[in-house]
Amino acid sequence: METKSPRELLLATFLLILVLVIYVRPYLASFLVSYSIVKDMLKTFSHFYQLNVVVGLIVMSLFFTTVLVLYRRLNNPFNGTIKVGDFWLALPNKVIGCITLRGELLIENDKAIASLENRLESFFQALRNSGVTYTLFVSDYEKNDAYKTILGIVVICNNLDELRENLYKVKAGIEATLPELEAVMLSGREILKIIRYSLIPLILDSKKLHINTSKSVLKHLTTACLRGMKRTSYKGLEVWYLPNKMDRSNHNNRIYLGQVIADNKEIAPFYISLHDISSHIAIFGTTGSGKTTTAKTITLRLLKKGIGVLVLDWHNEYSDLLDVTEGTIYRLGLDDVSINPLMHSSGYSLPEHIDFVTDLISDIFNLSHPQAYMLREALKKAYIKAKLQGKVPTIVDLVNEIEKLPIKSGWDHEVKTALLRRLKLLTEGPIGKALNGRHVIKVEDLLTQGLVIIELGHIRNVYAKQLLVFSILKMIYDYYVGRREIVNKVRHVTVIEEALNATSIKTEGLHIIERMLSELRKYGESLIIISQSPTDIPSGVLKNTSVKIVHALREGRDVMTIINSLGLDKKYVEIFHALNTGDAILYAPSLIRPVLLRVKPELFEKLVSQGNTSKNAPDLLVIEVP
Repeated sequence: METKSPRELLLATFLLILVLVIYVRPYLASFLVSYSIVKDMLKTFSHFYQLNVVVGLIVMSLFFTTVLVLYRRLNNPFNGTIKVGDFWLALPNKVIGCITLRGELLIENDKAIASLENRLESFFQALRNSGVTYTLFVSDYEKNDAYKTILGIVVICNNLDELRENLYKVKAGIEATLPELEAVMLSGREILKIIRYSLIPLILDSKKLHINTSKSVLKHLTTACLRGMKRTSYKGLEVWYLPNKMDRSNHNNRIYLGQVIADNKEIAPFYISLHDISSHIAIFGTTGSGKTTTAKTITLRLLKKGIGVLVLDWHNEYSDLLDVTEGTIYRLGLDDVSINPLMHSSGYSLPEHIDFVTDLISDIFNLSHPQAYMLREALKKAYIKAKLQGKVPTIVDLVNEIEKLPIKSGWDHEVKTALLRRLKLLTEGPIGKALNGRHVIKVEDLLTQGLVIIELGHIRNVYAKQLLVFSILKMIYDYYVGRREIVNKVRHVTVIEEALNATSIKTEGLHIIERMLSELRKYGESLIIISQSPTDIPSGVLKNTSVKIVHALREGRDVMTIINSLGLDKKYVEIFHALNTGDAILYAPSLIRPVLLRVKPELFEKLVSQGNTSKNAPDLLVIEVP
């Protein structure tokens, strides 16, 4: 005998009680009238007394029927079953139940992936063999906890008995195959949520519905399904995508960066959180791979969030940003502005500052020890003289003091001549203008004006450009360390193009950028370092940049540096070589695995107008696995 639906059971129960009431009416009436309290109540309300007693009994029967139904539902483990009409799944006259998996599986290596793949394949194969009709729903409807993804195994049946049997099969299979997870049967309300917010509805198997159940279809979802991942490809290489863990409800704490790639198609928007950005970014890629475009894209999106950006523009490539946003540009060597490397910060004593400048110039120009000693003596004289005049010494003042130093031997003459030959160029032409101009740029001008671009491409001498870059970074470092104003979020970002030229300089055994990366985050300063070759960047810098955006790399040593830095499998080599211009692999602390991304420079508002940022839109990430 076929089991009736809850609605049919309710109707049958009501009819049965109604028939019983009609047959036993005389006895019930006599029983009720015999009680004096009932008589008194009926006499008090005489206008109700004339009503047929059957009406009252019908009301009582409805009450007891409702209690019975509620009791049955509370004690029925399958109370989540609902009848699905054409509107939902195009499966009329069916009932469905849903089991979700709660918990997480840690997949640490390729061996664990293979093991999980085999277990899941066995599980779904068993369901196919048993004739269970089911659908997988991957959903993140739990908006208050966006870090959880849900895999709903929705079982579709003709009646409750069949559903009960099939749900037990699924539950038993999960407990045997995935003992680390908890199999939970959902209520009807929760099932509706899964259907409503479903991202990837797929009917994997049904002999009755003639759905494709080939092994290739199954393999696309085995390892992936526990975290909502799906295997796809990029230029023939296997990749995976999975639900974005980021909380999509708060647009203020993230910026749009581009589109996720799967099967060479853009399938979903990708956002990077400001929290990840606060841990610093490293962008790598060969010439023409798109790394500067990526930096510009991040810059514009940060400015829209009210976060200031300073760009140290090595090749004069960022001035076009001023076509779409307001900002300030300093053209060192052309404009009548300068950076003075000898400006003394209040955070250091004068002897400490003199030692610092001596080490800086010695490192940049590779001075010998005698030359460094002579430089230090000249610096002391320049600072003493400038203090008496009430000003800050310049490179011109330093060179003048070197020329005044007495010659005591032929050796002194050679040292002095070699030192002047290196430093004289810092007082002439565009270099001299950039280092000794009348209007000295203050650190406050760099950090409090929204977008600030410092063009260095008008200066050809690499050593002079290094001196300028390092001096600016030192100004920023001293500014924050001196103020010691700790904040919990990023409030300013400095973009350093051709970062190799700054990371090659050391002070007290540490690279200046390494110091900034390790110390300035707590003050709200974040760095974006850009370089063609990750191999040429010190290991300490790589470790201290939490977000890595890697465009195409051609050199094998560069690829291996990134793979070792991220702890990836060596089979990643293929995908790093195959990336198109603008495509990149992105890794951030909030991600499980790296993302395959296509950076989108166009304005975010275009995506908003197209509805791609809807809170119910697929929000997926892409990762590649061997």
